[in-house]
Amino acid sequence: MLISAKDIILQTIQLYRQNAALFLRYMTILFIPLGISIIVGAFFSLGEPTSLLLGVLSITIMLCVYLTSLLVTLAFIRVVATRYAGKQTKPILEELRAATPLLWPAIIGSILAGLAIIGGLFLLVVPGIIFSVWFAFVVYAIAIDGYGATEAMRSSKALVAGKWMGVLWRLLAPGVVFGIVILAFEGLFSLVAGNIAEGISSEQTALYIGTTIIFGLVSSIVSLLLTPLTTAAPIILYQELKKSPAVKK
Repeated sequence: MLISAKDIILQTIQLYRQNAALFLRYMTILFIPLGISIIVGAFFSLGEPTSLLLGVLSITIMLCVYLTSLLVTLAFIRVVATRYAGKQTKPILEELRAATPLLWPAIIGSILAGLAIIGGLFLLVVPGIIFSVWFAFVVYAIAIDGYGATEAMRSSKALVAGKWMGVLWRLLAPGVVFGIVILAFEGLFSLVAGNIAEGISSEQTALYIGTTIIFGLVSSIVSLLLTPLTTAAPIILYQELKKSPAVKK
């Protein structure tokens, strides 16, 4: 019998509590590229880059930030899956090295799954929704089991076969619960930040940039503290789906 949505939520919370120190180390590493993107974004928020060189530099920095964030995310997915299985993880640098060959398959897999979902939405809304559940586990299949992009898509679809509604519910329920928690924290922060920033004008360049950076960094910290919850829930579901017998159509 497939794990219930309630048990996914409870086991996600328990897994985070038991591994908080380890998980937060990865969130700290993930904060570095996010912090860089916030700082770069703040400096360019005042207007368009004044030269082609600055524009190219900005794009290059953001691309490096994206690749670094993806690498850390892939390593973190592997770590969460390992700890859920009750096994010991490798040192962080070893996990990052192990995740490096998965970068390209993860990018290709995400693009292919995204194109399939967007294509389904263009045809009709329903096919897009169906495809989104079919391919919900593509990145997890790549990160955890080392599949290639197309193999991960086939594996994800096979796991969902005959269980589409059940999988949809088990994806949505934890997402809604943890999403409400995240929105509550971010809403409270936005309220406080909005009151502080109310009297700051973009013409006050140094103060405006500094305030934008600080608010962005604090908001990222709040989000990262809760990211292990939203990451672990689908990983738990993915691992349990692999244990669940296939349903013949």
